[in-house]
Amino acid sequence: QGQCLRDRAKAHHLDASAELRRLQAAAAKGPEGPEQLELRELERQAALYSAMLGLRVTQPEEGCLEFGMRSVSASQPDREYRFTVSIDEREEFVVHRVDPPVDCSAAVAALRASNDIRRFVREMRRLFKAAAQNQQLGVDSGGSPQPFT
Repeated sequence: QGQCLRDRAKAHHLDASAELRRLQAAAAKGPEGPEQLELRELERQAALYSAMLGLRVTQPEEGCLEFGMRSVSASQPDREYRFTVSIDEREEFVVHRVDPPVDCSAAVAALRASNDIRRFVREMRRLFKAAAQNQQLGVDSGGSPQPFT
């Protein structure tokens, strides 16, 4: 299964690279400016993450982003694992509504230190995968209260 996912990711990357080159050529010739090109590239990346990882990003309310991801658990690939991120009045990241609950305090501290949301999302996926595996083995996942402030 891992090799199949790597092959799919490589195929998507090659298709996306070709599409990006096409868009760059079109932008150089036509009325589409660099902002539209950047937007299309972000949309392409979001579609790739969605297709490969079942990643969904929504804005449930002003100032919050909710991340949902599927294909975390081999036994329940359609189950969605999710968390919400916002920025508080001190301009620090706050993570809340983590479902299922996992101890993400170290990941939140790293996010605050680095401001690297991509790395944080990957770390949350890793924590969710570990919790799903522990659940299958009958081990307590060690969830902790929310929010992490």
